[in-house]
Amino acid sequence: MFACGLCTFQANHRHSPRTVCPPRTHAFLYTFKTVIRSVTGTTLSAFNIAHLWTVLEISKGETGGGEGVEILANEPFSVENNLHKPYEPLKARGQEFTEGHKVSRFIRALVPKGLLHLEEECWNAYPYTRTVLTNPAYMKDDFFIRIDSFCVENDTGQLENVHELTKEELGNREVHHLDISDNSAVPRSDYKRESDPTKCRSKKGRGPLPADTCVKGQQGGWTQNKRLCRNVHRQLYCGMDTWDGMTLEDVRKYEEQSKRELDELRRKGKVRGMTSDVEAEEARDRQQATKQRGCCCFRSRPDSASVHPSS
Repeated sequence: MFACGLCTFQANHRHSPRTVCPPRTHAFLYTFKTVIRSVTGTTLSAFNIAHLWTVLEISKGETGGGEGVEILANEPFSVENNLHKPYEPLKARGQEFTEGHKVSRFIRALVPKGLLHLEEECWNAYPYTRTVLTNPAYMKDDFFIRIDSFCVENDTGQLENVHELTKEELGNREVHHLDISDNSAVPRSDYKRESDPTKCRSKKGRGPLPADTCVKGQQGGWTQNKRLCRNVHRQLYCGMDTWDGMTLEDVRKYEEQSKRELDELRRKGKVRGMTSDVEAEEARDRQQATKQRGCCCFRSRPDSASVHPSS
């Protein structure tokens, strides 16, 4: 799912997953009215290898205790003439996700277990990819998410209308810029020093990124998808010493190895990875920060008992 490119999310969309939209640009995620742009810090040629490797590593970190990712198949496919450019046919990949602890406790208590089981199909014709998520066990044809990604080089997220949207659609969209070096946007439970672009430095001397790189954008809904995209791109950048120099053949061998590792991880251990309860954690952090600011104000003005600490 999570390439540097433009990704379109559509629910209850009846077009075939193989019906390909016009190619897009840069690191965009488009869901109904939302566009997410993320500069990844890699070249176009390197990103394909880097992203494939990173998704496998993220999948392992999100798998355990009966939940997580299962790779069902990974095989070549034919693009047919439905792309606007002659991309090289690569792989079609099928995966299953069991999402139990990736949603809130409230949702887990309300919905049937089958609703938390997703299937993913991904067609990779880099720099274009298409990902389709479905819920065949419960919602069947009533649930459908399609993600179209396209990657280009030498862009910092400034290109407009890469989806070739209509004027009405452009007027309704929201644009979010993700800064992978902005640690203030990373939930405490997601932070790992080894995946911090402001701390990591490669053996070839690349990095760390300055902490003020590309600081802009809007805040708002769709936080879980922004969170996942941010985590993937941070780990991708900081993992460059591992994937740098790998070939596509190397990655395919690693995929086969990772499939076996994922099968083993699902059968043992505890649930791992991101959980949606991070929202509660962030609320506690904000509450604690507010209390600390209030205490400081109160101590600095002991003669002002009638003044509210936050004033």
